[in-house]
Amino acid sequence: MKDNKAFLVIGRDHKVLFWSDELAELTGYAAKDIVGGNLDPIIHPDLRKKHYAGFDRAWEDNFVALAVKNPEGVLDIPTLCKDGEYRKMRIRISGARNSAGNVMVLIAGFALIE
Repeated sequence: MKDNKAFLVIGRDHKVLFWSDELAELTGYAAKDIVGGNLDPIIHPDLRKKHYAGFDRAWEDNFVALAVKNPEGVLDIPTLCKDGEYRKMRIRISGARNSAGNVMVLIAGFALIE
C-alpha cells in the first residue's frame, strides 16, 4: 500500500476534507459526493454507530491506543460502494501531526482486497 493513491483525509469532526480520484474509482463516489460530509455513504448502516464511537475514542487519546493495538495501522473492512456492492478494502491509517505531536487530520489509504 506504500504507493497507493486511493486515500482520504478526515478531520476530528468526521468531515471528509479530501477524497482522491483513485478512491473515487474504487468506490464510485466522486469527491463532490463525499467532501464536506461524513463517511456514512461507504459504511454499512449497521456499523456506523460502532465506527463513530471508535473514531471518537481514537481522537480522545491522540490515536495512542489504536497504535498500540494495531501498530501497522491496517484494517480490513467491508466498504459500501456507490453501486450498492460491498468490497473488502484494506485501509492503512495514519495521522498528520502538529509540532506538539497531536493528530490534526487522519489520512486513510485504501486498497481493494481481491
